[in-house]
Amino acid sequence: MVIKKTHVLFFLILFFLITVATACSDSSGSSDDSKLPDITAPSWNTGYPESVIMDDRLYFKADIDENGHVYCVLLPDNDPAPSPQQIVDGLDAGDTAAPWHADSEVSTGKPETFIFSNLGYSTDYDLYCIAEDSLLNRQASALKLDISVSERNTIFVSENEGDDSNTGTIYLPKATITAGISSAAALFSSEKNVCVSSGTYDESITLSGGISLFGGYSNTDWSDRDIEHRGNPSYSTCISGIWEENSGLDIEGTNPGSGDWIVEGFTIQSGNPDYSIGIHCIAGSIVNIRHNTIRGGYGENDSIGIYLNEDGTAEISDNTIYGGYSSGSTSNGIFIENTASQIIRDNRIDGGGGDSASYGIRTRTFPVNSNTLIINNQIYGGGSGTSVGISMSHLQDNTNSMPLIFGNSIDGGWDDDNVIITLSIAIYITGLGDTRTIEPVICNNILRSGTGDESYCLRLRDIDNHAYILNNTFHLTASSSKGIVLEGSTNRETAASVINNILFSGSDAITENSNTSCEEIQNNVFYETECLFAYGSGDITDIAVLNGLRPNFSGNVSVKPGFNSEYNLSDSSPSSVTQGGLDLSSYPYPYFQENSSGEKIDKAGTVRTAPWSIGAFERD
Repeated sequence: MVIKKTHVLFFLILFFLITVATACSDSSGSSDDSKLPDITAPSWNTGYPESVIMDDRLYFKADIDENGHVYCVLLPDNDPAPSPQQIVDGLDAGDTAAPWHADSEVSTGKPETFIFSNLGYSTDYDLYCIAEDSLLNRQASALKLDISVSERNTIFVSENEGDDSNTGTIYLPKATITAGISSAAALFSSEKNVCVSSGTYDESITLSGGISLFGGYSNTDWSDRDIEHRGNPSYSTCISGIWEENSGLDIEGTNPGSGDWIVEGFTIQSGNPDYSIGIHCIAGSIVNIRHNTIRGGYGENDSIGIYLNEDGTAEISDNTIYGGYSSGSTSNGIFIENTASQIIRDNRIDGGGGDSASYGIRTRTFPVNSNTLIINNQIYGGGSGTSVGISMSHLQDNTNSMPLIFGNSIDGGWDDDNVIITLSIAIYITGLGDTRTIEPVICNNILRSGTGDESYCLRLRDIDNHAYILNNTFHLTASSSKGIVLEGSTNRETAASVINNILFSGSDAITENSNTSCEEIQNNVFYETECLFAYGSGDITDIAVLNGLRPNFSGNVSVKPGFNSEYNLSDSSPSSVTQGGLDLSSYPYPYFQENSSGEKIDKAGTVRTAPWSIGAFERD
């Protein structure tokens, strides 16, 4: 047989290619880390482990970054630390079974809850926990958590499992909130709490003595709570006031303790057909009303979401508040009728639908050096013939009130299929008498006039003082709407500084009558308004004339602001808007909104920097 040279060459090349390919395959396999044995112990996922104390019960929640097993032991405080193997075996350092120990498989991303019950009140413990994966790679050392069980300070209420003859512990809860409050009052602790699981409680509640009320707990697991999604039936905790009582919840008296007085995590409403009030607060100490849904109901007279009078003092935050519907009078989201300073922040407030008028926030104050801070809320005047976002009046002689209205979105009210609005106002402030002075500071807000036949973004009347109107955005939402209206009368003059605002659309941007004085109109943006400034001698429609009318009338421009649907400045905003504002960094608090570091900020909390933008938002 004859073998040709070409055949030999072919086989040699083929052999070479096979050898190289095999070598490459072996090399690739030897460098593939996925084929190496796993020798890495699991790590705790962010936020875990977590410990929660409820009554004398510890909920320990664990999650790790791979499937595996978690072991834990709970020992008296300052006992010797057990070894990792002793923890796995459920032992203490002396090889005796730990009084509380547990272990469980854990799937990553699905936290496992361990429950240790019947701990001692006013007692400290040490919790040791350690994790290993399915290949038995164990953490080298245990994690230690300090656990402290307070004195008994909480009564538990469950519509699902409770009985008012029970002791009110986490194991034997009460059935009604009223019974829970009564038992909490008898506790010897300095702090007294009532925790309520989901359900509808057909009660009108009276809360006093600083007892705090917490809702939003699952009716199957006291460690499971949600106060944000209050409509979720798993967590919805509703106080539905009875027919005979005006309020769903009355808060009265003072807080004798040093801790906060709190109402949190409920839906609260009234069923009274006369004066229908969600929460009525006459407490002499500050009550934190937060993360609730509060409804005024259907009173023939006033319907009110939250009513503060006499000594009622509150910090109202992160609530949804609806004024209800009054068939014969006014509806009010929040009605303040007292001397106290209030803080209202981060709420959604709707005035409701009163037969005569509706108000998002309404104050009739008798202030003694008192201020009310209204900050970062969404406020809607409601849907009545007269609808007002914020209405403030001052009723005590020889005193001054300084309301601070910062960073809100405020709407006067809108027509719908059932209601035609005659008068809508985003903010209305009046002094109501000689020496009843108000010095409002209105900064970083978005104000919409609403659709009333007569409508205003801001109306100041007889304030007998000076208003500061700084860095707001005014949307005159109807063709006849007015932006800023200053009204005064003899001995009750109204003065104002109007700086760095955007006013657009509608009829008259700024108006003053014979007893008012716009002392400053500086560096504002006017766009598509029929009249820039209406005053006693005529109407100003030319921006150059406005800038030369008085000594402190300057820097104003008439341009399209170029913002988006949220009134935020954009790439299309001209530099005369994004960089044309007057520098207000020297304005002291409380005349300009600041963050916790004392820096001037815009509506979104962004630090204001030079050059300053005009309007509610900063964009250099």
